[in-house]
Amino acid sequence: MNILFVGTNVPDGEELSRNVSPAGNRFQNNVIKNLRSLGHRVHNLSFTTDGKSRGEVLRDIPAFRKELKRYAGKAHIAMCYDILWPWLDLPGIMKRAGSRSMVLMADLSGPECFESPHRKAYAKAMIGSLSHFDTVVGLSENVKRYMRPGQGFIYVPGGIDREFYDAFESPFFGDADGTFTAVFSGLMSPVTGADLAISSMEINKDPDLRLVMTGRGELEGAVKAASEKDPRIIYKGLLPYDEYMKVLKGADVLLNPRRMSLPENQNNFPSKFMEYLGSGRPVISTGFAGWEHFEDNSSWCSESPEDLARAVAAEKEERCRERTEAIFENNRRAAKEYLWEDILKKVVAG
Repeated sequence: MNILFVGTNVPDGEELSRNVSPAGNRFQNNVIKNLRSLGHRVHNLSFTTDGKSRGEVLRDIPAFRKELKRYAGKAHIAMCYDILWPWLDLPGIMKRAGSRSMVLMADLSGPECFESPHRKAYAKAMIGSLSHFDTVVGLSENVKRYMRPGQGFIYVPGGIDREFYDAFESPFFGDADGTFTAVFSGLMSPVTGADLAISSMEINKDPDLRLVMTGRGELEGAVKAASEKDPRIIYKGLLPYDEYMKVLKGADVLLNPRRMSLPENQNNFPSKFMEYLGSGRPVISTGFAGWEHFEDNSSWCSESPEDLARAVAAEKEERCRERTEAIFENNRRAAKEYLWEDILKKVVAG
């Protein structure tokens, strides 16, 4: 099958747009990689608002639109990652070509999330576009409230790449020096709770605790300042993939303190949670939409630095070989149900 994948991704190892998280980029590249491994012919057309145009990655609107229309006529399915203004009319383009349109809805903010009239209008345009896709693949079931009656919907709370899954063969039993390492990875933003992670370290004074933070974003300056003030906080910036994997493998616990109470987080799923799950490491998370499906795979906390500090302290206190092994087996067993190679068979059949 010929599939046109439209997104915001860049090839692994290349510089990311500052508007795309590493997890979001891996999500898109993993979808493409696994579609191809299933035997589909995939053309990736990507749009980025910064960086240079290179290969299939374009930042020039006229050039992007020309390529979009060109490849739409050759595809059986057009699959896009989220809805951006350069491809708001993708459902119409595919309908005129006699082909299917599908959106992987990872992040959708409704008009209620914005005060600016322009942003409200843009949000309404995205919702209008959403209602015209043949199939919506939602990372959150909350997306359904924006859909038209009878529209095709598939619930997929993210996926895990087989290569990533196979890289974690055993649990981690801690460093020889007795340090306990908590890891936060992702956009350095209040939306993802990066500031909650920092504040929790001000509450938890344990000298053996380390907080390793990877990624970039608007709070980079605050994270760097915190690391200079408290040597227990280690900021590694945006890491190459192999270095990111090393950080995950050396983690005693993985943190996902995303502020899910914010309007802009109501319709999405924290995709890094799936990677955390696949690693088999213990996880501490706030309750995202659909958390009930993973109730036994994480320790849950509220959106407060006090509660996050308490959860990390409890995880350290309860740590032992038997419990670590049990968590590893439990999380890996759950993660295996979300391998991309299996999920995408259902999505394409959609």
